[in-house]
Amino acid sequence: MTQTQRLIHLRPLSNDHHVWEQIANGELLRIAPWVATPRDYFEQLPTYERQRLKVIAAGKSVHKAIMIGKSAARLWGLWVLPPFDEKIEMARQSKSLPVKTKIPADYDYRKTHLPDNMVSKQLGTRCTTVARACIDIARHHSFEEGLVAMDSALAKELTTKDELRRTLIAMGRVHGAPQARKAIEHAIAHSESPFESYFRGIAIAEKLGEKVVAQYFIPPNFRADTCIDDAVVIEIDGAVKYDGSSFGKSAEQTIVEERRREKLIQNRGFIVLRYSPRELLTERARVVREVRQALEAAQQRGWSQSTGPFTSKKAG
Repeated sequence: MTQTQRLIHLRPLSNDHHVWEQIANGELLRIAPWVATPRDYFEQLPTYERQRLKVIAAGKSVHKAIMIGKSAARLWGLWVLPPFDEKIEMARQSKSLPVKTKIPADYDYRKTHLPDNMVSKQLGTRCTTVARACIDIARHHSFEEGLVAMDSALAKELTTKDELRRTLIAMGRVHGAPQARKAIEHAIAHSESPFESYFRGIAIAEKLGEKVVAQYFIPPNFRADTCIDDAVVIEIDGAVKYDGSSFGKSAEQTIVEERRREKLIQNRGFIVLRYSPRELLTERARVVREVRQALEAAQQRGWSQSTGPFTSKKAG
């Protein structure tokens, strides 16, 4: 049974239907004004799948609405940062807004122009195209979050940089266009995780160093998540690495191997910093400060992979 098949449409049900009693006793959970689903099933889903199911349910409850921004991105399976108080984002092609008293608290209607060629359908729900969804995330949320979505879309080959550029130009003069333009400029197709992309966005936004490279090659056979100015390596820890099952290794074995790899990279002269996704989300100022300090330390000792160990960049 698919996720959408587990959704129960409430609008056509009579008042004496048994479903209302199941909602009242908590067996069913109402996840949209006119849609419910089994509570046990919903609560065992990963957070991102819960949010996607809520988006689908919203689309089935509000027929005139089109999912936009992060909600559209979730339907397309793009990377979206964890949904801390994330609202369902939607709009109408008519650009009109429903009466505020009729809008659920976790729904965010936006007044925006949506031409037919920027509207599609995914998982049975009307939504914006991939390119428009990515651009709207950059416009309405941040350059960094837009970059995360665009990296994902490019990696999945769901859009291209040319399509992103054409879509933004076709939107005319819109709020947040500079952020979207910047995200398109820096988007890549070879990022390996949303938080690698998010850190790269932070580094670019905060002007950390002059050159930020994702999936940085270190001879003879290492690849770092991110490297700044050929000197400071940033590794993003993911809980999946240490769950003991995803890669057929115990958590202890994975940690030992990660530490050995880090030591070998350090022995080649790099400064290595490690951060968790939570640190990037909740301690950004500290992360930025530490990376900046590491870059200053690398500059003072005059080393980078491009210049060689302890060879001044200014030499010659």
